Amino acid sequence: MDAAPNRRRVLQATGVAGLASLAGCSQLRSQDDSPADGNETNDTGDSNDTEYSNKEPTIDPEDGIAAVVEPDEEGQAELAALQQELGTQIQDDEISQEEAQAQLQQRQLELTIEAVTEFESYVADADGLSVAGSIGEYGLLLLEGDDGPLVATLEDDAVSALLPGGRFAEVQSQLAQQGQQGQQGQQDQQENSS
Repeated sequence: MDAAPNRRRVLQATGVAGLASLAGCSQLRSQDDSPADGNETNDTGDSNDTEYSNKEPTIDPEDGIAAVVEPDEEGQAELAALQQELGTQIQDDEISQEEAQAQLQQRQLELTIEAVTEFESYVADADGLSVAGSIGEYGLLLLEGDDGPLVATLEDDAVSALLPGGRFAEVQSQLAQQGQQGQQGQQDQQENSS
């Protein structure tokens, strides 16, 4: 691994969809990586209490603006340091690549949720702006408001992009399809094990 990995390398290593999926890539995280209810169980059997800030849209997504929110510079630096540490552990055979990737993905997810929660607080205090929907684990919020307050969100370090609201609907649709495929896969496994 590189001595000083940048944000792009961190996102590549985590396998998190990030901006690539929002910009039009058709592939999001697999159902195994995407928790359905916000309480996933990790390999040790412990419950993950990360709360997802998911909210069904209250407006037609085409009428809003999608904001992409990500961890701040401190969070990105933490991820880069964790990636480097995990890379060393992989080289020393202390941890498998899959375990390292899972740890990195989990921390990326936690930091993204924190960034979404903080940004939602910012929007709650802003005049002429509201959150009309959210997909917290992807750092995607559907915003409704006046042009001035919407553009002003770009001054918030957490906001990395403003996209057409239709992107929100696309991601929601892809997640719904993944959920259906995951449920079908679980049913098939249960039938095969019976």
